[in-house]
Amino acid sequence: MLLDVAGSMCDLRTAFFSRGGHEVFIVMPDVPVSLAERAVQALRELDSDVSVVVFGSGLRHAELPGTVHRCPEFHPTSRAGIGAVLRAVELR
Repeated sequence: MLLDVAGSMCDLRTAFFSRGGHEVFIVMPDVPVSLAERAVQALRELDSDVSVVVFGSGLRHAELPGTVHRCPEFHPTSRAGIGAVLRAVELR
């Protein structure tokens, strides 16, 4: 599995198009809620089936479209966080 890191909406779109899509979109716990909401919305417009996993308690109640795997109590590098990402990819 390849990993792309995006620090802006422009980077997000560029990475998505250069790879021809992604299997899963992971939102890190330090991403502001408003940016996470915009990013997920933008990706859902490009690919309504992309799996989304969000980490961090700040995103617990964010308004995110479609099916979103919310992991407010885990960090993405923890065993449970990695398991959540793998489950999201398997469900795809």
